[in-house]
Parts: sequence; structure tokens; C-alpha cells
Amino acid sequence: MAADPTRNTAQVTGMPREALIGTDFANYFTEPEKARQGYEQVFAQGCVRDYPLAIRHVSGQITDVLYNATLFKNEAGEVEGGFAAARDVSERKRAEEQLRNASLYARSLIEAQRLCRATRGLLPGVTASTLAIHAMEDDMSSPRNAEYLIRRIASRHSRYVALRDSYHMITLDREKGRVLAETRDFLARVADDGSTQAIPRDNVYPITQSK
Repeated sequence: MAADPTRNTAQVTGMPREALIGTDFANYFTEPEKARQGYEQVFAQGCVRDYPLAIRHVSGQITDVLYNATLFKNEAGEVEGGFAAARDVSERKRAEEQLRNASLYARSLIEAQRLCRATRGLLPGVTASTLAIHAMEDDMSSPRNAEYLIRRIASRHSRYVALRDSYHMITLDREKGRVLAETRDFLARVADDGSTQAIPRDNVYPITQSK
């Protein structure tokens, strides 16, 4: 039970100090049962150090804390009460999370570079019919990738189409009708075993050309 809650306790829970007195403080944590286990550990071992918990404010905001508690006894060794404090570590946890995310991002870049190198080496062995349609103003991926792909593969049936009035989601953008038409036409040519060869450089829109 919360016998003498501090002003900070009232602030972190959003409850008036008077309303906290006499209540089961475990219920103000996101994991009440885990909080109770921490209390039990205090009585079993005499103290608890840096026990991770999270307090829920009445607004729903979560505060990560490290819970510390100790018992105090009289001269006869009898338990007279206990003192508990929770240290706010939200900022530290956010910093740790940002560090983990940065590390994952760096590793993902390294893996992406390895994948690109491996893929480039395999392109000359690609003989499957390939249609590459790419927006010139794609804000997620450079159209140079599609052009490079078509120039490196060994497919007899290959074609590169550059869209000059679309962005990344070409199947939903302004030229979605052209995407459908180009795809249908390409498949028809492949089915008829036409001579849809990789288009020459002169027929590819220059990458630096604007609308």
C-alpha cells in the first residue's frame, strides 16, 4: 500500500497525493504482477536494486523507471516499514533505442551493399524476359537502376520504359494506364516470340532530362 507517496509520485501517476494514500501502488504500473513480485523480493531479501518497471500516467503516458526499495527495522530486528523510490530512465531508454536503431540501419546499409555487389555479378547470366518500367522522378529509387539492369542482362526479350509523369507508385500514378498497356504489349510480344531486344541508348530518356 502507498502509505506516504511523494509529490513526484503524484506527478508521474497524475493522481492527487491524497488519492494515492492507502491504495495498492502496484496497480499504477503497466505490469502490476511484476511490481508485486518486486515488493515480495524486498521482503525476502531486504532490498531490491534497479528493478525495471513502467508507470502509467492517468493520461496514458508511460514512464520507464528503475525501482529501488529497502526495508528498515527497529533495534529488535523487526521490520517497521520500507522505503521505495523509482528513478525515471525514459530519456536513457530513448537514447539506447536510438543507438540500436542507428546500429541496425548501419548494418542494413552494409548488407545492402553486399547484395548489390553480388547481384551485379549475376546480371549477365539473366536470360528471362524482362520488362523494366521506372519513373524518372522516383523519389525512392533512381531510374539509373532500371537502365543499368536492362543493359547488363542477357535476355533476348527485354525492354526499359521511362515514365516522365509519375513518381514511385507507378501502378497508381498518372501513367498507370501506360504501365498496363506496356506490360500487356510486352507479354504479347514475348508470347509471339517477337524481337523485343534491349532498347538502344538513344531510345532511353536521358536521366538528367526534365519534363
